[in-house]
Amino acid sequence: MLAPRRLPAHFAEWNRHWQAPYGGTGLPWPLRCSRFDVRKRGPFAWQGNNSTREFEYPWAFHQIGAKGKNLTVVDIGGSLGGLQFVLARCGYRVINVDPGIKAGGLGWEVDPVVHQWLSRRLNAPVEIIPSTLSEANLPRHSADVVLSISSLEHFSDDDLASTADAIPKVLKDDGLVVMTVDCFLDVAPFTERRDNQWGRNVSIADLLKRAGLVLAEGRTSELNGFDDFRAGNILRNIAHYHVGAEYPCLAQCFTATNAARGFAGDQEP
Repeated sequence: MLAPRRLPAHFAEWNRHWQAPYGGTGLPWPLRCSRFDVRKRGPFAWQGNNSTREFEYPWAFHQIGAKGKNLTVVDIGGSLGGLQFVLARCGYRVINVDPGIKAGGLGWEVDPVVHQWLSRRLNAPVEIIPSTLSEANLPRHSADVVLSISSLEHFSDDDLASTADAIPKVLKDDGLVVMTVDCFLDVAPFTERRDNQWGRNVSIADLLKRAGLVLAEGRTSELNGFDDFRAGNILRNIAHYHVGAEYPCLAQCFTATNAARGFAGDQEP
């Protein structure tokens, strides 16, 4: 599915509670960066965000919550994004696998020391592995959830392929993949341009096929790469979708499971 323009009321309440997606106002110097300041700013104050995260963050949180508690969540490309810290605060074991700008695509520097400093001050014990998923050496079938929030569109083709290959090795047989992927309006298939400064539009259909996953929740007509996805239809209905305020994109949101569990279909969220 594509994030709708109108935010559900319980998503808006979740955002108010966690000060998402931009974080709160901090304390003045000399209290800046103290434990009190960090907690006042909250988990979402440490990484720039597009306005589409107003939908993406609570949507992903509720998808994971519906699966249960006491789960192991592997967050691909979590950087300093706030959702990983929220999940840790809520009792999930969270492992952030992020190589930062060392990866072959576009991304942000992720300093493990800074990450752990922030994790401690937020009382949100997230593990950080500065690596790609394929090189993270995680135990096989150890993740209840593989999560990614608007990261895969920044990956190089090689990193995207290796990530797709690694997901089924890390994911439990009954595990869940929860992902959002930016859909840029200024590159193909909407224009002749292949990419922009943020990345490019990846094929969700190809990603799932390579990873041996099937769509569990989402509309194939709103996910790039599926046969019934049409750029013209998306543009005709653009008023119904949340278009990013910081850069022109839509948010593709979907969940997936191992292919052996069967195809759940083109479901409503």
